Amino acid sequence: LGESPQFSLVLNFLDTHPGQIINLKPHDYIFRENSLLWKENNLNLDEREPIIITANLGEESKNWTDLLSPQDKKQLLTLISQAQYHEAVSLLENKYPDVTKAEEKQALLLGQAYYLQKAGETKKALNLFSDLVNNDAPYPRAYWELGKSYEHHTGKLTGLFNQIQELQIHALLQPWLVAKLPPEKVKLSSPEITIKYADTNESRQGILIKSHLTDKDGDITKIILRYHWEDGQKEEISFPVQPFQYDYDLLYFTLAPDSFKRLFYEFIVTDSAGHEVTSEIKEAFYLNEEIQSNTFILEGANLILGDYTPQEQNKVYKWFKSYLKMAKEAGFVPVEAKSPLFIFMGQEHDFFKDYQGSLFVYYTSAPFSPDETRIPVHRYFLSYWYGPGWHTLPLNELAPLGDALLFNKGWHAQIFKYLQNKDHQLFAKLLCEIGAGKNWAEALNTTYQLTPFKLNFLTVWHFVGNYVLAIILIVLFAWLSKNGHLTKLIQHFKTTK
Repeated sequence: LGESPQFSLVLNFLDTHPGQIINLKPHDYIFRENSLLWKENNLNLDEREPIIITANLGEESKNWTDLLSPQDKKQLLTLISQAQYHEAVSLLENKYPDVTKAEEKQALLLGQAYYLQKAGETKKALNLFSDLVNNDAPYPRAYWELGKSYEHHTGKLTGLFNQIQELQIHALLQPWLVAKLPPEKVKLSSPEITIKYADTNESRQGILIKSHLTDKDGDITKIILRYHWEDGQKEEISFPVQPFQYDYDLLYFTLAPDSFKRLFYEFIVTDSAGHEVTSEIKEAFYLNEEIQSNTFILEGANLILGDYTPQEQNKVYKWFKSYLKMAKEAGFVPVEAKSPLFIFMGQEHDFFKDYQGSLFVYYTSAPFSPDETRIPVHRYFLSYWYGPGWHTLPLNELAPLGDALLFNKGWHAQIFKYLQNKDHQLFAKLLCEIGAGKNWAEALNTTYQLTPFKLNFLTVWHFVGNYVLAIILIVLFAWLSKNGHLTKLIQHFKTTK
């Protein structure tokens, strides 16, 4: 092969199956029927990559042999060496009543099916493989053998592909089935990225980033973490990838350059189908070595809790998570589209008393008071989205407007529903006008040319106007009927007709 500029190599699975393969190189192989095929057209022999196939052929049988006693194992090996496969099946059948766990029973059935196949009892073996697949057993051989029997049955092959993908049986079985199916029947998956948290490490000298990746096709080819500290240079870290691996739990520590620095980071993940997925840029904040803190990546915000007792931290965390949930359900602010950073402190520190930066840093005394905390959170949240004017809006306007926008509470919530239903873009402009420094009445006049009184009337009419008209009509018809006018009117129409 090494001397030929063009060649092909075919790997036929006889007593083996793709689920026993641990690694394949190079990755430019294809499935043809039930075989793997490499084609080499590179005329430059020095640039060729050697074909390496790594498999674990002995691991599968441990599923059932580990359930046997030393004496039974010895007997089974003797039977196999003498090709007495029916007797091997009987030995495993006799063991079946002795096991109680479902996974152990499945392992014995797998062994029976394997030896039945070796004995030429293909139909009986397929029945057992089918039972295993129907019960979502985690054994690749069962899906391989059943898939081979489904030739030209597109519906069954599609169902088998979806099952293997969902249960993550073995990633190499999926391209094998893809090659058998029409393209429109196959939906390849993109990688999914879940940022778990970014937190200080035990020594409190930097930030520890944890993320979880998954790909239902098990074909991730590249994982990159791109990050930079505030005012620092961008850096990239590549994580090693493993063949046929569906899930990755990633952990990376970066040393903080100084105290009170923000860290920005994102993950970029690519798979063999060409999908490239990039997480949104996340933000973490490093305090210093003296402050014990925990960072939480939530939908709609990042939360840092520093120097709290466990009990107080739990109160603040639950309240803030509930705050985000209510804001999302209110539907006025697109909460999940961004992730502002909130830092809550359980103890006072001198460097925060005079803090004038752009970050939200707030000390909550014990016991924690949600009512006191909601106002500064309202201010920061709305100013983050719509402009700094929300920071200076008088409290008598901020409280009802903030409660309406973020909690869906109060009369203003009804007003906002009316305005948002009429024109959501104009409604967002109204909030931006307040962010630009106008009060409620000024912003309303600028955006809608309305006064608060007129808007209140329009809102009331929007919600109850139809009921008022209905009541007027009912009263009118009742009056007409009582005075005989309704009867005369009906007779008039009959005469005219």
